[in-house]
Amino acid sequence: MTRYSSDLSPQSPNVVIPTKNGIAEVKFDLKNKLRFLGKLKSASLPDVDRHVIHRIVDNEAVFTVRPPENGEYGLEIYANDKDKDGTTMHHIYQYLIVARDVKGKVDPFPQLPSTFLGPQGNFNDFGMQITSHKDPFIVSEKGSSVIAFKNTRPMKLMSQLTFVSGGGQEDLGSYVLQNTTENSISFHLELPKNGSYKFTVFGLPADQSSDNVPALFNCLIECLQGNAGAAPFPKQFSQWKSSGVLISPTTGKLTGSPSPTKFDLKVINARDVAVVIGDAWTQLTKQSNGNWQGDVDISEHLGKQTKCVICANMDDNEATFSTILEYAIAN
Repeated sequence: MTRYSSDLSPQSPNVVIPTKNGIAEVKFDLKNKLRFLGKLKSASLPDVDRHVIHRIVDNEAVFTVRPPENGEYGLEIYANDKDKDGTTMHHIYQYLIVARDVKGKVDPFPQLPSTFLGPQGNFNDFGMQITSHKDPFIVSEKGSSVIAFKNTRPMKLMSQLTFVSGGGQEDLGSYVLQNTTENSISFHLELPKNGSYKFTVFGLPADQSSDNVPALFNCLIECLQGNAGAAPFPKQFSQWKSSGVLISPTTGKLTGSPSPTKFDLKVINARDVAVVIGDAWTQLTKQSNGNWQGDVDISEHLGKQTKCVICANMDDNEATFSTILEYAIAN
């Protein structure tokens, strides 16, 4: 019997775990909420702790081990009930990880706090639910990912995408497109490089304000095949992040073409929407499906203007327009 035997149980009785395709997983069924820590040990290699991560997926605690090379490793699992134990972590399980199929160079996972992955703070209290992925450790094989949430109340959300492989911290926030409907919010991510990305969603209910917007959900994304041709999305302003769905164009830089560029987007509660380049305004037309659409000839502005913005009127003052999206115009 372990200290927390009434709170969790291993899904497998095996204590010797072989890797499959260079990865081993250990899972526990959870009956009560606990905090965890995983430590990886090697008799021949120093500092292998960052080759294990853990997270809570529904009512499971999942530990993923990615050994740096073939060999045998000890996996120590610690747990804590903060209401009973304070900050003390207790050693509860020990496993032998046997790696025989590791190929090539294996990078460690980025340094993460023990409770980093998954829901944070008031995520559940705010009535939010992730609908795209049960597991906050996401493996992408195609250089892109869509992370979607359902919300039961209007929310003000923002996000941060950071490339963290190689020990660096590269901000790639321009490679995220946020689309919002009345009861769902999705983040479309372009991943230009192979490696690890941290993705964090911050937010508050729309009727609350604070100088410090808390983190609500964290993901770790492992991109196996980055999209080197990925382009940034248009710049998105605060009103867009609570009111819009962009259909086209989604690339952040516009170029001239033989035919006009079609603009197609949905803007919640908009009374009027226009594309503005310099002094030229093109009013978009609201369609029966609620989308605002219109064609704009970008080629006539090449070399004359550097940006194109989409503005929307969302209040009773017909003369008031707010910028919601901004594109660059190619030279």
